[in-house]
Amino acid sequence: HLLNEGRQLETVVGSRLEPAQLAFIQQMTLEPDSSPLGRAIYSKQRVVISDVKKNSLCKAYLNKALKHRLMACWTIPILGRENDLVFGVFSLHFSEARHPTDFDLKLIDSVGHLLSVIIEKANSEEELNNYKNHLEELVQKRTLELKEANQELESFSYSVSHDLRAPLTRMDGFSKVLQKNYGNILDEKGKHYLERIRFGSQNMATLIDDMLFLSKITRQEIKKESVNIGRLAEETLTQLQASEPEQNVSWTIQKDIIVQADPRLADAMIENLLQNAWKFSKMKASPYIEIGKTERNGEIWYFIKDNGIGFDMKYADQLFQPFRRLHS
Repeated sequence: HLLNEGRQLETVVGSRLEPAQLAFIQQMTLEPDSSPLGRAIYSKQRVVISDVKKNSLCKAYLNKALKHRLMACWTIPILGRENDLVFGVFSLHFSEARHPTDFDLKLIDSVGHLLSVIIEKANSEEELNNYKNHLEELVQKRTLELKEANQELESFSYSVSHDLRAPLTRMDGFSKVLQKNYGNILDEKGKHYLERIRFGSQNMATLIDDMLFLSKITRQEIKKESVNIGRLAEETLTQLQASEPEQNVSWTIQKDIIVQADPRLADAMIENLLQNAWKFSKMKASPYIEIGKTERNGEIWYFIKDNGIGFDMKYADQLFQPFRRLHS
């Protein structure tokens, strides 16, 4: 978004933003505490809002942002050579709360700097308009570079996992032979140590598989379609029951829980949530799991709940960090 002579934003590249969202951004008051874009322009620094609901800066425009489904905003000012002039801002808007990675922040900074250089070199209105027309091509080029970088990272992950898996396989194999052929001459403590070695190597192999799976699904393009959450939940719970038939866990699933989502990601999410619900409720005398939906303030909310041990709500923001545990 570039600033015009009237100090208002004009959108150069809108990409996937809807007309109403673009209009809202262009009409935004550019005061220091009015919006992420206003703060970036006045502070001349990068401003990252990962969740408008949790950031005091956004109170002035929170309701309108929610109305237009703009839940997160990453913004960097486009500055002149001496940082005394602001040409505009480069901003990324998201319809859900989203925290940038270190790579995302470096990419934002690079694009902001590149745009500054481009505009500095535009010595006439004709040249500037020409650069405007090619900004979309520039964004597509950067997107392609990011895709290639992700592919290289995935290849590297597979290479590392192969190198890690080989010694783990040997460790588990030799400890299995040791347990089978020499278990009778080991005392109870020795057997216990041997079992812990095998468990540790198998657990590490599982962790490698989980890391590869996470790396793969988070780098694929999201393709939304109708997904029956209830059916996915039923399949997962049936598998869990089959793996632990001695556990008497009961569950209830509402009918017609249909959502628009990526089937792979939805399946991974439901599987992980239900595994946790199963794991931390089965110690109860009458473990119970419920899957359904409800309406709050005109919106449909989907839920999975259980009567297990739960967690401290002050750590709720950490729940969906990969491989993070809130308690033993």
